[in-house]
Amino acid sequence: MRRVWSSARLLRGDSTGSGPDPWEAANVQEQWLAYHGGMENFWLAVAWSILPTIGVSVVFFFVLRGILRFDRTERKVHARIEAEERAARGLPPRP
Repeated sequence: MRRVWSSARLLRGDSTGSGPDPWEAANVQEQWLAYHGGMENFWLAVAWSILPTIGVSVVFFFVLRGILRFDRTERKVHARIEAEERAARGLPPRP
């Protein structure tokens, strides 16, 4: 007859008879991996929670910076080309 061992008996180390059932021990190990009741990884969880937000913010910053730089450079080049065309046609510089 197979014995059913409780999680508490396995954790305490009580062993009577033929020993603990390996399937029950695996179940206890899975429960241990799922939640162990501690708070020692709190800051690690906070870091992993905030990391995606920081990453998206950095990408957004560089994309927006690139757009603004491109616009500024394009305006300067366009103004220079317009000034050259006005000078070639003999028109006064734009105020």
